[in-house]
Amino acid sequence: MNRKLTLALVALLALVAVPAGASAHVTLQPEDGAPGEYAVFAVRVPNESENATTTRVAVSFPPGFEWASYEPVAGWRAEVSTSGEEVDGIVWTATGPGVGPGEFVDFPIEIQVPEKPGAALAFRTVQTYDDGEVARWAGGPEAEMPAPQLTVSAGEAAQPDRPDDSDDSGDTLAIVALVVGALGLLAGAAALLRSRRSG
Repeated sequence: MNRKLTLALVALLALVAVPAGASAHVTLQPEDGAPGEYAVFAVRVPNESENATTTRVAVSFPPGFEWASYEPVAGWRAEVSTSGEEVDGIVWTATGPGVGPGEFVDFPIEIQVPEKPGAALAFRTVQTYDDGEVARWAGGPEAEMPAPQLTVSAGEAAQPDRPDDSDDSGDTLAIVALVVGALGLLAGAAALLRSRRSG
């Protein structure tokens, strides 16, 4: 058996050996944002239990968020908690069937990304099942149960286009060109008059 075929088989076996639920973590979608931008993110909560239902999801916010709003999700009640001028977190409690085995639910939130370029912000999450089991998604990126993370891009927030300013600049240039042209005509006329008089 040649080396390339052997490597391909090893890679295939490695994929098969990974448990199906290994990637079913609580995540933030999308996982990155520009500093200062207002954007909607979704806390994606999959159910990893084979016979229990998720009935409560509590998300703790890292420091730096002054406000947050949420989109209503059918069958869930949301409550935002604050401390001083910052958001502590949001708790969703099922008023309906919850998240059943093999299902997931997105909980959309709108936030302003903090002005912290390059930072990785962890949203520690506690997922509670109706059989009493509690899953704590609070570890680092390489942990077995990592916390959902928001990575702030390293660059500055994009500035919105300002067509009015560009229009004003264009108008100013046109006026300057007209004035210069008019001065040129006057100078030419004066030179012509001088030449006629001298002649």
